[in-house]
Amino acid sequence: MPKRTQCYRSSVGTDIHWFVERRANASSPWVLLDGDVPFLHVDETPLVYRGRNYELFGALAGVRASTPRQLPARGLPADVSPIVAACEKVEDHYVGHGFASLSELKAFFARDFSEYVFESVVEHMERYAGGNAEVRAVFWFDG
Repeated sequence: MPKRTQCYRSSVGTDIHWFVERRANASSPWVLLDGDVPFLHVDETPLVYRGRNYELFGALAGVRASTPRQLPARGLPADVSPIVAACEKVEDHYVGHGFASLSELKAFFARDFSEYVFESVVEHMERYAGGNAEVRAVFWFDG
């Protein structure tokens, strides 16, 4: 996949900004898998979800829906990769910061919420896990 070096800026409505990170083992730093990987992007990157499902956004982070939050409110991880940290600083109105491991996202869909297109994003994330490697999603929303 091509690496991107610019952060995505959204236009209207509430968009989710979605980044997939991986680390080789518990002592390795987190590395962004594919440059800037927000949900709404114009390329064909498989780790991109192009929808605006506000019920999903609510279940992920309590943003823009009546659906109660299903994942813990954690904020931006302290050990986030440098480009994700830089992208988060592009605007000052982001809300609902969070992150989830691949296993947490899989459990989230198994018990609480089903959204086929987003589930395919999680399936693609699985390709980058294995051995001691960990994969997680870091996300936030336009406020």
